[in-house]
This record gives sequence, C-alpha cells and structure tokens, in this order.
Amino acid sequence: YGFIDDDVWLTHGAIIDRHILVKNNRLYMCDYENSRYSIGEADVAVWLLNKYYWECKSPSISLIIQNILKSLYKNNTINLTCFWIISELAYRSFFLLLFKGQNNLKKDFDFINEFITACEKNNLLGNKESVIRF
Repeated sequence: YGFIDDDVWLTHGAIIDRHILVKNNRLYMCDYENSRYSIGEADVAVWLLNKYYWECKSPSISLIIQNILKSLYKNNTINLTCFWIISELAYRSFFLLLFKGQNNLKKDFDFINEFITACEKNNLLGNKESVIRF
C-alpha cells in the first residue's frame, strides 16, 4: 500500500518508439492491440529495456537511468520502474533459457547486478537497504 501513486490504466506491454506520443511534456501511448490494465511504470520499463538492452548492440545502463530520470517525476514511480526493469530482465532471461534454449543468464544477470548497483548509487531504489543480487 502507498507504493504506487497513480491509478491502474490501460497499458500496452510492448512499447517501441513509434507507440509513444509526447504532448505537453507528458507521455501518451498508442497502438493498443496487446493492451491490459496495469501501471504505467511497467510500460516505461519494457520500453527502456527494448531500446537500451534487448535491441541494442551495446547495452547502456547510463542511458536507461538518464531516461528514467528524464521521463519520470515521482520518487515512487522511479523506484517502481527500476524494480520492474530488474524483474523483467530476470523473467525474460529465464523464459529464453527454458523455452528457447538460449542461455544468456550470466550476461543478463551481470547486467542486472550492474543496474542494481547504478540504481543504488543514484538512490533510485527508495529506502531499501540492499537488493538481492543474482
């Protein structure tokens, strides 16, 4: 309770750049064929991971963090987005291993641990004393 500031909205779940509209410095989503009711932080996390990790030849933690700070304005929203990124990375890594036979766990978990460390250095995980590493 109290962790999520905003209400649940209709979200996309697979954001790419062309699904994002910006108006008056606010983000709006379009193309809802896979929409569901969720929190906006989930969409922001998936978009950042798609842009700066999964579809990127040189994944960049600093670009992910810069975009979190540029796109989000509430502490709880920033915290939840960072935790969602960690969860999404772990989930997708296990999914690829179990169902596609792709074993990228070391690479993905090294990235998760580096991301957690960068979030802690930038105080993006809230009042958490420590986060479990993979």
